Amino acid sequence: MDGNLGVTVCAPGGAITSISQTMHKGEGLMNGTSMASPNVAGNLALIISGLKHQGIGYSPFSVERSVKTTALKMSDHCSLSSGAGVIQCLKAFEHLKEFTSNMLHLNRVFFQVTTGKEQKRGVLIQGKGVLSERVCRFQLSVDLKFSPDVTSEEKCDLALPLVLICHEAWVSVPSYLYLTNSTRQFSVTVDTSMLKTGAHFTEILAFDEKNFRYGPVFRFPVTVLKPVNDDSNDTEFNLDALELSPGSVIRHFFRPPEGASYMTVDLTSSSEQVVKLCLHMVHIKDTSPHREDSQNKQIILHSDAKKTFSYPVSPGVITEVCLAQINSCFGSHVVKMRVSFRGVLPSSDSFAMHHFEPALRIDVKNSLERVTVEPNAVLNHYVTPLRPADFRIVPLDLSRDSFTLGPVKEPSNLCVTSPKSVEDPCEVDYALELTYNYSHNVKEKEVYPECPLLSGQLYESVFGSQTWAMFDSNKQVMGYGDFKTEKYSCSLSKGDYTIKLWIRHPKYEVLEKLQALQFVVARKTPNINLSFFTTPNLVSDDAFKSHALIKHSSVSMFASPLSEEKLPKPHSPRKLSHGQNPFHLGRTWQIVQLVSFCVSPGTSSGSSQKREQFSEGF
Repeated sequence: MDGNLGVTVCAPGGAITSISQTMHKGEGLMNGTSMASPNVAGNLALIISGLKHQGIGYSPFSVERSVKTTALKMSDHCSLSSGAGVIQCLKAFEHLKEFTSNMLHLNRVFFQVTTGKEQKRGVLIQGKGVLSERVCRFQLSVDLKFSPDVTSEEKCDLALPLVLICHEAWVSVPSYLYLTNSTRQFSVTVDTSMLKTGAHFTEILAFDEKNFRYGPVFRFPVTVLKPVNDDSNDTEFNLDALELSPGSVIRHFFRPPEGASYMTVDLTSSSEQVVKLCLHMVHIKDTSPHREDSQNKQIILHSDAKKTFSYPVSPGVITEVCLAQINSCFGSHVVKMRVSFRGVLPSSDSFAMHHFEPALRIDVKNSLERVTVEPNAVLNHYVTPLRPADFRIVPLDLSRDSFTLGPVKEPSNLCVTSPKSVEDPCEVDYALELTYNYSHNVKEKEVYPECPLLSGQLYESVFGSQTWAMFDSNKQVMGYGDFKTEKYSCSLSKGDYTIKLWIRHPKYEVLEKLQALQFVVARKTPNINLSFFTTPNLVSDDAFKSHALIKHSSVSMFASPLSEEKLPKPHSPRKLSHGQNPFHLGRTWQIVQLVSFCVSPGTSSGSSQKREQFSEGF
C-alpha cells in the first residue's frame, strides 16, 4: 500500500442474476468484483462508442476525470470501498460532450502527483511514531505528462492556475498552485490530534481556476488509520453491541503489541435469529499487497452462539478487522466481538542451516501470556533454480501495444534489440524474453514453475505484465502461468523442456537489468521432518518436545542437519532446502517460519554441479 485509494469507481456487484452460460444453469446469484468489473467496462464502452459516433475527441485522462466527477456518492459507503462513487454512464458522457472542446488543453495532460522519495501516490499515516507527532507535513510533487501529439510549442505555452481545496479541517493545503511545463511542489499539513479512533479519508482536489464546473483536474488521497489500542498496552479488547444491517461494514484497527504473533477474534450473536456475516482480517503494510496477508471468512452465527478465528500478526503492523452483514441476511442484528493477542517470537523470520555446520540454534521469546511451544519442521518441496540460457529485448508493435493518444506511427525496425533504432522510445513498450532449459529426470510428474521475483505481484508491479510458458522438445505447450503461482502446474514425463518468460516494461534499461533473472521449478516430495534437541550435542535423550513459556521468558532449541539418506533421490550437491517450521502454541495456533537447508558439494558422489533446492509448499 502506497497511500493510493485503489478503487476508482464502483458498480453493482451483489446478487447479480445475469450469470454466464458457462455455469450451465439458467439463473443464480453471484457477487464480487467479477460482477462489478464487467458493469464498469460496459459503461465505458458505451461512453466511448457515443463519443466516436458524434466525433467528439477524448483521451484516457479526460474519460477518467469525467467518470470520477459524475459518479454518484453513496452516503452509507466510505470512499475506501466505493472510490468516487457509483459510475453514471449518461452523466459522464454529457460531461465529456460539454467540456471536450473548451478544455482541450487538459484533455491531453496527465497530472502525476506523488510524495516522498518512494513517489507514493497518496498519504497514508499509520505508524506509531508518525501518529505520536500529531502534526505531520508532506511535500507533494506535481509532474505533467503529455500526449505524444502535443507539440513543444504547446508545452511551452501551457499555464494552469489551479485552486486547491480540501473539505476536511484536519488537512491544510495552499489556496493556489500555478503549473507550467515543469515540476512544482507544495506542502500539506495533516493534524491527527483532532481525529478519533478508526479510518479517516479525504482528498486534496485541484480545480481549474477558469472553470470550476469541469471538476477536479487531479485528486490526491490522504488516509489516517488510528488503531483502537494506539495509546494502550492491553492485549484483550471487548467490542460490545456492534449493530449490523444488510451491506453495512464495521472496521476496527489494532496495533499488535510487542511479542504478539497471532490474534484471536471471538464473535457472539445477541440476536434471536440466525445472522450471516463476513469477517475480513488483513495486515496494513506500506508498499505491500495484502492478498497473501489477509483472511476472508463467511460465518453463520446462531443465537448466543460463539465462534473463534485466529490470524497471524506482526508486532507494530496495524491489522484491520472488518465485519459485515451479508446482503441476503435481512434485518438488523447485534454482535459482540472480542479481540485478543497472544504468541511467541522466534529469533528470526527464516532460518538457514548448512550440511557442514553444527546444529541450528533457534531462540524463542514470549512477551505476553503463558504459552506452550512445540516445534515441528517439515521439508516437502524440491526446487530447481534455473538461470537464463538466452535473452532478448524487442519493442512491441506500435499498432497494437502503444498507449499513445496521438496518431500511431507505422511500426518499423521491430526486430532490433536496442532502443536507439526506434524513433521515439517513450511511445513504445518493450518485451523481455528469457529462455530457460529444464531437465526432468524423476518419476514425479507434477511440477510448479514460478518466477520468485514477480510472484504474487499484480497491480503493485512496476511491469506491465509477466507470463511464462513451458514447451517440450517437440515445441508442444505443457503449461503456462502468470503471477498467481498457486494456480498453475505442469504434468511432465522424463525429458528436456524449455521455459519462456515474457516481461513487459516501457523502459529498455529496466529490462536489461533482468537478463540474469532466476526462475524455479518445484516438485513435491515426501515429508522430511527435522529433529529438535535441547542442547547442541544432538543427543537423543535431549530431544525437544514441548516447553511452557511464561511471560517475559525465552527458550533455545537446536535443529539437527539432515543425513544424506533422508534426502530425496536423485539429488545433487549445493542443495538449498526450504520448508515449514510451525511453532505450535498449545492447541490454539501455530507460527509458520521458513527453514532452509544447504548441502555442500561432494555430499553425493557422481552428481552434476547443478544447483537445486527444497522449498516450502504453498
